[in-house]
Parts: sequence; structure tokens; C-alpha cells
Amino acid sequence: MPLNKVSVTDVCTAADVNRSTFYAYYNDIDELLSEIETEALEQIPVNIVPEEIDYEGNFLNKLEIFFNYIQSNEKIYRILMFQSGERDFNNKLVSFILDHYKNSSIVNDKLLAKYGCIYCISGVIGLVKEWIQGGFPISHKQFAKLVLQMSIQANEIENLNYTD
Repeated sequence: MPLNKVSVTDVCTAADVNRSTFYAYYNDIDELLSEIETEALEQIPVNIVPEEIDYEGNFLNKLEIFFNYIQSNEKIYRILMFQSGERDFNNKLVSFILDHYKNSSIVNDKLLAKYGCIYCISGVIGLVKEWIQGGFPISHKQFAKLVLQMSIQANEIENLNYTD
């Protein structure tokens, strides 16, 4: 059932709680969904220290951990990325990742770095959605290598000098 069709009654029945209990914690379904989205984002394993990024090993390892987490939590990410009508979750995911990786760019121009980062993150989200939809046809390690290679290529484009 699409999330926009889920009612408070549906949630209460599935959780085996009374409506009054639901309303003691949430005003509506959107508030509950927002809390679920926030918790899903907070649990993403990110601990990138920009000075320690080694694109050959360390960053690849971080990507592998991240994609393993997504794969291990397929159900919640499938719901949030697809069934919510893509609501605001994908935008929240872009912002979350951008906030955690914003200082990891090797580009001096902050605006170009931001655009390059948004480009990469948005592309990765599209790839993740396809990876989930396809039933994870390649391992999280292979997927991480693919994403890293594509990101390095995008970073090379980022490093071009754009002047009028």
C-alpha cells in the first residue's frame, strides 16, 4: 500500500496500539513518517574525516559500509525511496550526505565543489534506487567500486576551470 494511503487506523492495527496512544506521540501520519526518515538518516554509518580520505582504500571502505547498510536495511529504504512518492526523503538524503561530505572535496572553488557534490550524490541516489529495484544484482562491494569510479570521473570534470 502506498504510504499516502496509510491511515492512523492502519498504523494502530499493525502496531497493536490504540488511536489515543498514537495521538499521544504524533499529530498525524506525516509526523510519524518524518520521525522514521530522521531516524533512518541518523543511523547511516558516516564517519568521514576529510583529511583522512584515501580514494584508493579508505573512501572505498566507507562506501562499502554505507552500501552494505542500505542493503541490510532494504525494507525501510525501499519504502522511503519509492513508496513515499519520493516525498522529501531523497532531498533529505542529498542534504544529509552533502552536510557530512561537504569538506571532502579537493576543489578550491566552493560553488563548483557544491555542484559537483550534489551531482554525484543525486546520481548515486539514482543508482541506489536502481540497485534496490533490481534486487541487488551486484554485491555492495562491487557497487561501491562502481560508485567510486563514477565519482572520480565526475571529480575530474569538477576540476575543469570554468571561467567566462
